[in-house]
Amino acid sequence: MSLKFILLGLIFLAAALTGILRIRLERTNQRVKKELEQARINRLANPGTIGKLTLLPLVEYYANGPYATEAGVSYLIQADETRLLLDVGANEKKGHPSPLISNSKTLGVDLQALDGIVISHTHRDHVGGIKEEKQKKFSLSRGLVELPGVPVWTPEKMSCSDHNPVPCPQLVARPTLIQKGIALTGPLPASLFLLGYTLEQALVFNLEKKGLVIVIGCGHPNIQVILDRAKKLFCEPIYGIIGGLHLPVKGGRMNLGPLNLQNIVGSNRMPWNCLNKKDVLKTIRIIEKESPRLVALSPHDSSDWALDQFQQAFGNRYRAIEVGVPLEI
Repeated sequence: MSLKFILLGLIFLAAALTGILRIRLERTNQRVKKELEQARINRLANPGTIGKLTLLPLVEYYANGPYATEAGVSYLIQADETRLLLDVGANEKKGHPSPLISNSKTLGVDLQALDGIVISHTHRDHVGGIKEEKQKKFSLSRGLVELPGVPVWTPEKMSCSDHNPVPCPQLVARPTLIQKGIALTGPLPASLFLLGYTLEQALVFNLEKKGLVIVIGCGHPNIQVILDRAKKLFCEPIYGIIGGLHLPVKGGRMNLGPLNLQNIVGSNRMPWNCLNKKDVLKTIRIIEKESPRLVALSPHDSSDWALDQFQQAFGNRYRAIEVGVPLEI
């Protein structure tokens, strides 16, 4: 077979694959749009409040001190006397101890004292790795980690991991008040190129005399959808927005040569029309309309350029998210 026919065959296959991916993406985008339009969300009855909130990053892309870093997320959140863990990092090197376990020990964090674990969504950088993502499990490390039998709230069905067989996850199917002043948005749909249909949930804290603090894993459903859900559940104003908003513009944390994989994989558009500067500025405008007193953007899935834009926009209201640096509210 001549080289000409081989090239033509490869071009045909590439065109066919592109067409299939485009059709799938368009269908998933329509599914997400329909689900959001048809969702019937009621305000939470007697949601209550908390008095104090502290968020300590245990896994992040940047650190302030001798801590392990990676493009993953795990936050220890203390709301009054309740201690929650949001996500468990990426464990990119598949090691034991993982960055989560190593940093927890360095910071003197006792994971046995947790009152609950929240998995924002089932992507590898939030559930402990590629294997966990594929198997719909979560692992704090690639060795045995003893945890208390506390609730684990997930937006999709998940099973126990051999590395932390207790506790077992429970599905969150709708907005849920997990404790006084602490709520889960319930699963919010997102459409992603390659990864397809994705469900993600966020935490909402009702802080007394201040308002709502939203803590987000990746923000794949986009910030407007998350804000709309929080405002449907509570009547209080938005006080703070903390976490990932997936803005890998002008650089990413996972690159393959010149390819910005985070932008290609984590967008609801085709690769040649990925997230750009306008999307970052639009996100800032949407947040600014809420006049929050605190904004902290996760560097694990947003570029340094995006972080700088947020810093400039929000000034002294902006806080960096780094391993070892608590955000006290």
